[in-house]
Amino acid sequence: MKDTDILKVVREAIGTSELIRSVSAVKQVPNGAQRSATGGAKALPLSEAVIAELEKNGNVAEDWKKVKAVDGFNPSRVRNSFFYGDIVLGRFDGKVKVAEGAELPTGIYNSTLTDCCVASNVLVCDVKLLSNYVVKEGAVLFNNGLVCTERGATFGNGAEQK
Repeated sequence: MKDTDILKVVREAIGTSELIRSVSAVKQVPNGAQRSATGGAKALPLSEAVIAELEKNGNVAEDWKKVKAVDGFNPSRVRNSFFYGDIVLGRFDGKVKVAEGAELPTGIYNSTLTDCCVASNVLVCDVKLLSNYVVKEGAVLFNNGLVCTERGATFGNGAEQK
């Protein structure tokens, strides 16, 4: 294969890459991480009733004014977790496959998040620290220690599913 053929293949792969599109969206617009995580849905401040339910479920925030959620957010699926910095939460109304024959309800359970955007129908369970991440729909973070990066980093983990 000629060098020009290899370059053509690489350019075509870049042009169709979901990862490249996501990173570009995050970098190019104000609040790009939030828009990327929520599919463009606007995240709004939490109501007093939602905050009360979150606290009843064992959740704590350094500042509830920095925690936002999209329309349809389900606070009953967020339990025993800590939130620091700017947090955006999607809806949690589905299930995700965690192993063959095992599906669990989406949500955030027994975890600590700092400066994260968590899309709808994600499972974050028993994560000691999730920091500076955009977690896209359908992702599962289960029983992790530290999942951290620095602000402004642009990369992706995982595989595109068809």
